[in-house]
Amino acid sequence: MTFEQEILRLIKKCGKSSAEFNGRFLLYGCTGYTGNLIAELASKYDTLRDDMMILGGRDSKKVTQLAQKLNFKQQTVHFTVGPKSVAKISQILREQKVGAVLNAAGPFSQTAKPMIDACVSAGVSYLDITGEIDVFEYSLSDRIMDSSAEKREICIISGVGFDVVPTDCLARKVVKAYRDQHEGDSPDSLQIAVGFPGGSGVSRGTLKTMIEGMVVNHGKTHVRRNGVITKVNMLAECQKFHFEPSGKDVECSAVSWGDVSTSYYSTDGVPNITVYFPFSAPAFVRTVVNLFIVQWILSLFFRIPFLLPVLHKMVEILLPPGPDETSASAPEIVAIAKSKDGKKSTRGEAVAGPGYKFTAQSAILSTLKVLAGEVDRYGCVTPSMAFGEDFIDLFDKSIATQKIVDTSK
Repeated sequence: MTFEQEILRLIKKCGKSSAEFNGRFLLYGCTGYTGNLIAELASKYDTLRDDMMILGGRDSKKVTQLAQKLNFKQQTVHFTVGPKSVAKISQILREQKVGAVLNAAGPFSQTAKPMIDACVSAGVSYLDITGEIDVFEYSLSDRIMDSSAEKREICIISGVGFDVVPTDCLARKVVKAYRDQHEGDSPDSLQIAVGFPGGSGVSRGTLKTMIEGMVVNHGKTHVRRNGVITKVNMLAECQKFHFEPSGKDVECSAVSWGDVSTSYYSTDGVPNITVYFPFSAPAFVRTVVNLFIVQWILSLFFRIPFLLPVLHKMVEILLPPGPDETSASAPEIVAIAKSKDGKKSTRGEAVAGPGYKFTAQSAILSTLKVLAGEVDRYGCVTPSMAFGEDFIDLFDKSIATQKIVDTSK
């Protein structure tokens, strides 16, 4: 079955109840770069455009213009998301009789928590496309919220885009293969590396989120050690990875990627998790950056009160809304599960992208599967917990593939 056939199957299944409570969904943040891509993809399907999908955002005029441009028939909604808007949003969700919210409005540090609270209050499933660790932890670490959502048969799923579906599925698949190979023993560590062989840009919203993370964390990077998320200095953890199919050995550095949170839950508690991005720097540069005095200066710099809004404004002025992915190569992913002594390991590889195209497809597919009730588990879950580690196999091979390539004793 192709991706197109899977979407049509799910639309048909969901469409039978579109006039009832659980057959429609709200796309919030539809006028942003990624939200626009999701809306454009959805508009190609008559049932989504005419019956099942509501467009929403902060700016009523922009939302209405987009709905008219894409010929959406459903009523649009507009509201601002904030800590004091939970009750209002919950009321809107009930009035619109939606079964799920797909949140594409970042930075998610500002929109996710109140929207999640409103969805739980209204008994509505929540999905977003964040890659922010704090957003993942807000729901995944909350056992009370998880129990409440599970009893109400709703899902709270952050990260249903490129952040973090491909890496999350591969992490779960690799750790499962490790345990199968080693008679149920669990790995001590999981390393995930994401490479960009053809280069890749990011949207304004994504860059703003990355900048905010750097400022809030004073320039440090998140890793998970002994089950706890902690921070390390920039360039403190570097390692070389081999990427296929490009066949390149690439020097990479630890980064604050969503899997530092999600992989812990998806793998049932692998205690040490690090995510890496390519970053080539000579050894002496890494040494200088990690000197105490340099780290102290960087920390002071990132504490400047007006730094964040200034950087955000620069992004809006200097950069286009998003990248041109027409010629971009798909990102390559490596995941390696290892024993504490390093003698046992399992390696998996995946290719997924271009990133924003994948995100648009994954967001629609994930939302439809939730509406159709095709989830492995309700509650506060990761994408692979909800849809299984083989979820990306539902995409066309030109968009996403994954495999186990090496198991060592």
